[in-house]
Formats: sequence, C-alpha cells, structure tokens
Amino acid sequence: MFRRILPFACVLLLTAPLTGCWVLDEIDRGQQLMEEHSPKEDEKPEEKTVAATPQRKGSGKTRTFTPGQVSEGIVGCKLGGSTQFMTRENCAARGGRTGS
Repeated sequence: MFRRILPFACVLLLTAPLTGCWVLDEIDRGQQLMEEHSPKEDEKPEEKTVAATPQRKGSGKTRTFTPGQVSEGIVGCKLGGSTQFMTRENCAARGGRTGS
C-alpha cells in the first residue's frame, strides 16, 4: 500500500505550488482588460424607446409586397417538406429544390 501512496504523494507535492497564483493573476489581468476596453458610464448610448407597432386588422399573418420591395433573386426553396424563401445559391447549398 505504501508503494502506491508514495508516488502519488510525490506528484501531489511537486504540483502543489503550480495551482494557485497564476490563476489569480490571469483573473486580475482579465478584469483589468475588461475595465480598460468597456465603455464608460458617460459614453454609453442612450436607450432607444421602441414605438408601439400599429395593430393590423385580420390575422396579421399575411403581407403583400410591392414590386421593387423584394430582391428579384429570391426564390421559393423546398426544404424538408416546407417552402422557404432565399436566394437560389443558398437553396442549392442547403440541399433544397427551387420551384422553377
């Protein structure tokens, strides 16, 4: 039993000085970097107030687009049983099929 404990005790004694101080030094250095690079109280941007969005009549799930509002490169892409709208290149990259 002593033969098993002796090597373990030697390793433990040799590694004990390595465990503490460098960790605390890294934490202190990280906090110092965060304080240097974080915005100061007077430099923080003002919070923007969000205007209330008007309520739509009906279901609110449908929306019409006028010509020029949507990019002409957008196509319907069939992915996994559903249709999503994206560019033809993105559809091909994701393994989908275009409607045309």
